[in-house]
Amino acid sequence: MNQAFFQIRPTIYLLLIVGLLSNYSCDKTSLEEDFETRIAFRGATTSSSNQTEMLEERMQWASFITAKIFCESEVARNEVITQLDGDNVEHIDHLIGENSYTPVFKQLFIVWADYYQNNNSQNANPVFNQGVPPGPDITSSDDYIDYLTTENCIELFFPNGLTEDDNPDHYSSTAHPLVYNKNENYGFKYFSGEEGDPSVINTIPSIEVDPINQSYVDAGYTVIVARPYRIEGNSICEYSEYATIDFTLFLNH
Repeated sequence: MNQAFFQIRPTIYLLLIVGLLSNYSCDKTSLEEDFETRIAFRGATTSSSNQTEMLEERMQWASFITAKIFCESEVARNEVITQLDGDNVEHIDHLIGENSYTPVFKQLFIVWADYYQNNNSQNANPVFNQGVPPGPDITSSDDYIDYLTTENCIELFFPNGLTEDDNPDHYSSTAHPLVYNKNENYGFKYFSGEEGDPSVINTIPSIEVDPINQSYVDAGYTVIVARPYRIEGNSICEYSEYATIDFTLFLNH
């Protein structure tokens, strides 16, 4: 090959360097903006895909923490059973909102939401397949609870019900996948163990289960599903971005 091909004049070389640096600066800015987008709450200037991913992950955490609490506190579990009053669905703001009817459950939810955010088995933002949901991108339990109860309308659904007569050695948790006509999602199985104590978090195992589907429910497992609910005329609870989805059909056939 002609050596002249490799001979770049100093001025052209300088322009190339400046161009590369400019591209790096733009890429770095894009990464920073993407990070800000990922941690923004619903209603901010986020793409619909980011909002959907965030909502699903935070619902996964809501059901996961609920499963953990049920495994460790009979008092908190019975509070929720009383609130259900024979039904199999309950709005989460009744459990952890400002006017909660389940004080022990709410307190434990706060404790574990803060713990997983700050520590999460030595990793504040675990990757997938670690026995816990991905994320969460939250700054505090207050922000997280506000996201679930004020910025969204979320409920817990128990496909096989929940009664005091049931005493499973584990609970399974999952969330609505926010996809039309999909009746399965990944989830987690949390096993009963010692009473809740952040110092012994790793002594109580949880494993990933994929998929949790209708057959899994029909096998009789105690499953906790976090899903959105709609209120007609309420702008927060309309979920027009998911207009084709009936949230109540998930694992409920």
